[in-house]
Amino acid sequence: MKPRTTVRKVTTVKRNVKKDRHTGFSTVRAKVVSNDKTKQKLGKGGFYHDETYKAVCCWTEGTRIQYVPNPKSGKSFFRYAKYEKAKTVGEALARGSLSLDLLFDYQTGKLTVKGGPIHKVPCTPEEAKTHTDRVLGKWYYRAHPDKLAQLHKARAIFQAKSMGHMNMKNQAKALDLSKKLNLKLEEFGEGMLSQLDAARKSADNVAKSLVQKKARTTNADVLKVLKKWAYHKNDVRINVMPDGDKFVFSDTLGLVRTRDGRYMVNGITEASPNVFHLLQKWLRDNTPKEYREAFPSTSISLNYAYAAKTHRDKGNHGPSMGMAVGQFTGGKLRYWEHDNNDKRDGLELDDLAQRVPPKIVDVSKGPKLFDGRRAHAVEAFKGSRYSLVFFSIGKYWRAPKPAEDFLTKYGAEFPADKTMRYYLGQVRQPQGYKGFTKKIKKIAKSKP
Repeated sequence: MKPRTTVRKVTTVKRNVKKDRHTGFSTVRAKVVSNDKTKQKLGKGGFYHDETYKAVCCWTEGTRIQYVPNPKSGKSFFRYAKYEKAKTVGEALARGSLSLDLLFDYQTGKLTVKGGPIHKVPCTPEEAKTHTDRVLGKWYYRAHPDKLAQLHKARAIFQAKSMGHMNMKNQAKALDLSKKLNLKLEEFGEGMLSQLDAARKSADNVAKSLVQKKARTTNADVLKVLKKWAYHKNDVRINVMPDGDKFVFSDTLGLVRTRDGRYMVNGITEASPNVFHLLQKWLRDNTPKEYREAFPSTSISLNYAYAAKTHRDKGNHGPSMGMAVGQFTGGKLRYWEHDNNDKRDGLELDDLAQRVPPKIVDVSKGPKLFDGRRAHAVEAFKGSRYSLVFFSIGKYWRAPKPAEDFLTKYGAEFPADKTMRYYLGQVRQPQGYKGFTKKIKKIAKSKP
């Protein structure tokens, strides 16, 4: 008769002494060696098991835990030493444990749960109330049964859109954005996973439906699209940036000139052509009747929530058309129509705002013609203000034929010699402020 054998889990602890080169003190490191292969190994490719996510993501701030004596080395040794005495998940995070430490320590057997409150299902980011909920809620898509079911259901769409190789986090993000912005999942691509890109796609869909109605485009139509549009934090438009700000919400649609001198339709416009089309249609439908020609433009500047400081537009050819929509007070255009950028007047750009009264233009009353190459600014305002400026970039005639065809296809009146001459004749020729500044000085000297 063979003797009965018993299989036991064997755990040994190896200790070694190592002197820290920074502090000079000797540190005893303990290394746990276990034959429990299921807990010692991570998942395929170094990832964690589904069961690990399902367990850890249900923990709460008060879930009671216990750690084994410090088995780590390197930087992890010192971090582990800070939180190994923690009695709850919330305490462990407060003492320096990373969220990934919770996954790693639990899966490799260094951390065990001793009781306490635990969620029945993982907490979503929207339901998070504590720091622990927010930390663990970012993995809810790996453990929440409803989200997993949605991801499995959408697998065929992801494969058809060549998004099957995306990780689960990005697939979950696409699902969330499609629901939030009322987009079909089929409209997503791998490169459209940011809030900004998804919001612009949503705005483009709305613009497309408005253009197809073929009715007269109104300010309300424009505002509906601009509210959905996500604006880029533009940190290069220093000439318009209010003092103290580090960026402005501003985008350019249409034709642009690259640093190497090429003319092209930018990627924003190619991705959202219907937004460009709707805005051009609005301009055509609302151009004042006093102008007999359609206004020529190659580009549109979209601006939100800032009052541009006094500046001149560089690189434009011809005048501009400006408008503003939204719920706001103030925000009128301050325009120095006789500015000829002549330093012989004795005025620098910054002096104009203080020494020369500007012409005040209410751009909320429809498109207003002005020459952006002359000094102009926006008054301070309260509320939500969106503005559009239609203009043509300098040397637009160098644009390649495909770019011109694209712009005209989506509603732009591409500049021609005839239309450009017409609108150049509609803005008053600048007289300069030389005589005006002499008058100001004379008045100032006469005052006691």
